[in-house]
Amino acid sequence: MSDTSFLLIGKLAALANTTKDTVRHYDELGLLKSRKRQAGSRLYTEFHPECVERIELIKSAQAIGFTLTEIKNSLDDYYDGNLNLDEQLNLTKQKLAQVKKQQANINLMVEMLSQRIAMLKRMKADDSYLPTADDCKNTTPSLPYRR
Repeated sequence: MSDTSFLLIGKLAALANTTKDTVRHYDELGLLKSRKRQAGSRLYTEFHPECVERIELIKSAQAIGFTLTEIKNSLDDYYDGNLNLDEQLNLTKQKLAQVKKQQANINLMVEMLSQRIAMLKRMKADDSYLPTADDCKNTTPSLPYRR
């Protein structure tokens, strides 16, 4: 008698609102609980119903910047009941610091691009305007400039 609570890949993907390729990738990385089942000449991979929740947790963690490797370690600990809260707090603080650094870099890029747009608009409106070295340095360090 077969255990019908396990899900085939198509059903799991549909329930988790993802693709079969994503399910396969997560399974290859060991993020999902699966088993192989022989049916005639075909070998099927079946997934534990808890995988729907796991996929939702994985996608949530990815959305806030965690890598699949980081997620795997935490996910295994969570489901095994071995979640070290101090370690998780430290990892999350490190991720926050990393994201804040990325945010600062993005803010700098936005400022530089905005200045470049202003400089290019001025050049377009005024044929006699020649940007200074400082104008170009503030917009794109690698951009050649005229004095």
